Amino acid sequence: MMVICLIAFTTLHTMPSTHRHQEVLKNQKRGQEESWGKGVEQRPMMGEEVSAEVAEVKESQRYSLYEKIFIFLVLAWINALTNAVLPAVQTYSCMPYGGRIYHLAATLASMANPLACGIAMYLPNRSLVVVGVLSLVGSIIGSYIMGIAVLSPCPPLLHSAIGGALMVVSWVLFVGILSYVKVVIGMILRDEGHSALVWCGAVVQLGSMVGALTMFPLVNVYSFFWSGDPCMDNCPQ
Repeated sequence: MMVICLIAFTTLHTMPSTHRHQEVLKNQKRGQEESWGKGVEQRPMMGEEVSAEVAEVKESQRYSLYEKIFIFLVLAWINALTNAVLPAVQTYSCMPYGGRIYHLAATLASMANPLACGIAMYLPNRSLVVVGVLSLVGSIIGSYIMGIAVLSPCPPLLHSAIGGALMVVSWVLFVGILSYVKVVIGMILRDEGHSALVWCGAVVQLGSMVGALTMFPLVNVYSFFWSGDPCMDNCPQ
């Protein structure tokens, strides 16, 4: 894990886009110091920039109020799904198909996360339409996983290899697609300024908290989900 983190850190510092972004920030800070004094940021989230280069970048990344609300709502939704809601039912969705399916789903989904983040760094698509479509696709896949968890311990295709394969693929696609969306939204908000990143962190935590508070009583108090036992199969053939 430490080696992977070191490689990721080195890659981020050697990417051409990182150097360009640092130059933009230097020009922005220089202009602010000349106009307003050192150490204080005197512009709003979508304020005007002093540097012509920064102004050009900002002009291409200007979003309306409704678009910002859409971005933050999507961010809260996908973090609730990926950080709390679906992880709480992973065992219920996978264990009916056997321990091997659960192991493959958990392992490959963990691998899909950094892979999707790496793809987003080199092939980002900041179109809000694409963000919305990918979020919808990921939510549909998550709905399938949740449906299987609700039907545990006797989900569809229980005695077929197709059922287990579909579950593994669903988990990989769910984590990969929504991880890509989270990175793209982070890039969008990074270009919007410091205050946007602060709100980004707050919305991520808020979405995760709401998802956890929703799932905790369903799983641990009301026992809404029943775990499947591959050693004791009482489901009809």
